[in-house]
Amino acid sequence: LTASDIQPSASSRVYNERQEPITVHYRFYWYDARGLEMHPLEAPRSVTIPARSSVTLFGSANYLGAHKVRLYLYL
Repeated sequence: LTASDIQPSASSRVYNERQEPITVHYRFYWYDARGLEMHPLEAPRSVTIPARSSVTLFGSANYLGAHKVRLYLYL
C-alpha cells in the first residue's frame, strides 16, 4: 500500500510458472482506519499472464481514508 494525500494505491507482482498462459481475475478490497470495508467495491478485473512470466497488478482507492488493502485472486 502506498499512501498519499491524493489517492492511496497498491501493487502486487503475480507469477505464472506454467508452460502456458493463464488468465487470473482479481479485485482490490480497501479498508478504512477501523478495518471496515469501503464501498462501492471496485469492479473485478482480469489479466492474462504469459507462460513463465509475471505481471504487476495495480489498484487505486477511489476515496480518501483507505488505510489497508487486500488483493483477492481467482481463476
